[in-house]
Amino acid sequence: MGLAALSFGAVATVSTTASAKSYAKAGAYSTLKAAATDRNVEATGTNALYTKPGTVKGAKVVASKAKMAELATSKKSANYFRAYGTKTTNRGSVYYRVVTMDQKYRGYVYGGKVADTFGGGIKKDETTTANTTDTNIGKTVYFANPGKTNVTWTAPKYTQYKSGASKNVVSTQPFSGDTLKITKAETKTREGSLYYYVEDQTHPSVSGWIYNKAVTDDASVAFNQATDVKVNFVNDGKTVASGILQDLKADGGDSAANAVGTSVGTDATSKVVTTSGSTTTGLIRP
Repeated sequence: MGLAALSFGAVATVSTTASAKSYAKAGAYSTLKAAATDRNVEATGTNALYTKPGTVKGAKVVASKAKMAELATSKKSANYFRAYGTKTTNRGSVYYRVVTMDQKYRGYVYGGKVADTFGGGIKKDETTTANTTDTNIGKTVYFANPGKTNVTWTAPKYTQYKSGASKNVVSTQPFSGDTLKITKAETKTREGSLYYYVEDQTHPSVSGWIYNKAVTDDASVAFNQATDVKVNFVNDGKTVASGILQDLKADGGDSAANAVGTSVGTDATSKVVTTSGSTTTGLIRP
């Protein structure tokens, strides 16, 4: 009986030791030094996102492995990540501090065993593809529908960190009459949408990336608040025609109006309907 009791005690001791939990220890945090555009990555779906390196005590899940798999196959640029920091555990595992382009998810993800090399749960990606042969490069265009929609950005939306919030202007309306020149073209990798970089010849601060459908080479749509007048022709309460009268002269002079509020009624009237003999020209035709 004594031997049996001793044997039981020995087994119990070994079992208790084997079930003890051991955690990794993370080293010091380091900021990544590579150029920002070289740190754009996407999830692979093989690892979850944590508040700390995943094998460190106290690490909590920010985005599960399943959620990371969703982000990996997403068709939205907002779900790309920007890597900006790193920690390496005493077991040689490298974890990267990352954040999605829309700033919704932020945390640590396993990145392999080699420092400064993206692996494991993330991989490097190109968020856009340059279109150097686009036939519109070099062309002069105008804002197609001036306003708060489809303004200019520091980068095609969500293809760089914070570019989803980095508008150059909140509205293009004040610059609706400006001449723009397309100098670059890029396609968003996930969405497939085309963006142009336009240079504003009058207001350089407006220059930036804009959705390609938001510009046009039709100069007649350009509207300058100082010199132009929008005209709607209404019949029984229904608009039957619209137009823009451009480069109007100030009343009582021969020079074009150059300030908002200048009276241009005389020139506007003459351009709406001009009759010479039996010929009528202008915005209204017989």
